[in-house]
Amino acid sequence: LEPLEISTVEVCVDASQSGLEEATLTLTDDFSLTLTARIEAATPLLATGTRTLQISEDRGKTWQALEIPEGLTTIRGAIWARERFWLFGEGSSPLWQSTNGRTWSQVADLSPDITGITALAEDGQGNFMGVHEQAIIHAQDGTNWTRVAETVSEEETFLDITFFKGTFVAVGDSITTISEDGQSWKERRGWETSMNLRVIASGDHVLRVQGTNIQLSEDAKTWKSDYTFCRDAMAPPSPPVI
Repeated sequence: LEPLEISTVEVCVDASQSGLEEATLTLTDDFSLTLTARIEAATPLLATGTRTLQISEDRGKTWQALEIPEGLTTIRGAIWARERFWLFGEGSSPLWQSTNGRTWSQVADLSPDITGITALAEDGQGNFMGVHEQAIIHAQDGTNWTRVAETVSEEETFLDITFFKGTFVAVGDSITTISEDGQSWKERRGWETSMNLRVIASGDHVLRVQGTNIQLSEDAKTWKSDYTFCRDAMAPPSPPVI
């Protein structure tokens, strides 16, 4: 992989949660590289980009490129749940699973109208929730996927989803919607945005992040602005001294 000299990636890692001592990730020419870490120490790590799948078996010191599963034309990410990796994205086969990160099997029982998965979350009890375009989709134990909710307007799309304190939190264009059971969703408007919005569960807070704009909440209902997380990573470079 050839790094872009003009690009820098700062990764904020909670080592106590990931079991990760040190890892270096380089932004590739697809402008998207994310890390999925297994919780147990000394086990494989996956790095995914839209056209990149890599594995590390020495805690991030070296990385090996893997062949992308057939039918997965665009990778959106991967998570570790139910003792396996779940690799997802877009294409004729948008969801795959693996216990070791190398050998993948297709999850074939998605309904015909589900053509991709933009983001994926699991609650620790086998309830999976995903988002793609206007839909929120659900599966028990990662099988038998069905739509459970949709945006009001076709112009609005969901961008990310996470699980936080017993609640699924999905975010999208001007939308934050929450659910405790994955079936009934409460929609909350605000913070209009349309690009690169992410939602991250971290300790006692859940964060909505778009670039250097961060909002956080203790209950996924009331949000406030906060710019203290990873401040050094987000701060612009100091001007030269003349």
